[in-house]
Amino acid sequence: MFDINYNLKFCIKFCIILLITITCFFISDHSPCYGYSENRISISVDCRETPMVWDKKRQPNIYMGNNLWRYVGSADFANGTYIIIEGRILDKNCVPVPNAVVEIWQLDANGYDSNYYDDIPESNLTLSMESMKNADKNFVGSGTAITNNLGQYKIYTIVPGTDSQYRLPHINFAIRHQDFNEFITQMYFPEDSILEKDKFMMKYFKNIDVRKLLIAKKYTVDKKILPERDVVIYKFDIVLKNVNKYVKY
Repeated sequence: MFDINYNLKFCIKFCIILLITITCFFISDHSPCYGYSENRISISVDCRETPMVWDKKRQPNIYMGNNLWRYVGSADFANGTYIIIEGRILDKNCVPVPNAVVEIWQLDANGYDSNYYDDIPESNLTLSMESMKNADKNFVGSGTAITNNLGQYKIYTIVPGTDSQYRLPHINFAIRHQDFNEFITQMYFPEDSILEKDKFMMKYFKNIDVRKLLIAKKYTVDKKILPERDVVIYKFDIVLKNVNKYVKY
């Protein structure tokens, strides 16, 4: 016999659970675009396009690996503050972009560049060689990650130093995918607030809200990944200009 009271109770319980789920999502402290750690995945409700930032230097030869802490086969680790950068590559509608190539390059903890560049201008050759001479030999300097089917990537690196009093520590990103134009940008750290001490950013990005899109979010500190070292985890999503061509909305 059809039990009306039972079905009514079931509907009420379902509505309560749904309401709690929606409420928890919108009051969560986590940014809606994030959710890579501990297999947490969320849907973005705010997907502003990441500004493109071109570095004055040419892109170096990129190391094919996502761990910059040390070279493969080496027992020696780089100096510096160890961090993990997690994030997602998204199109302008916040749809994840799978199989995107995420490349990064940066300075070591002391602000020296250990990367190899092709066709270095003669005017910068001496400075480049001097930087490589003083650079941390155990720090890889660049790396590569491939996004999974949810657009997620993860890179192990260190907090970079700076080679200029006018620039703040930052990491260069290049995103490549067959359906998108090459996308170049930079990631900054939340400790540097609104980047007002960076002359380059203040000159080309007057809007504070735009600059904030280039600042990673400090997520947590992991004390278990490496013995006797705290590893800081940062979140940095990158939103591309175009639309994922194989996704229907």
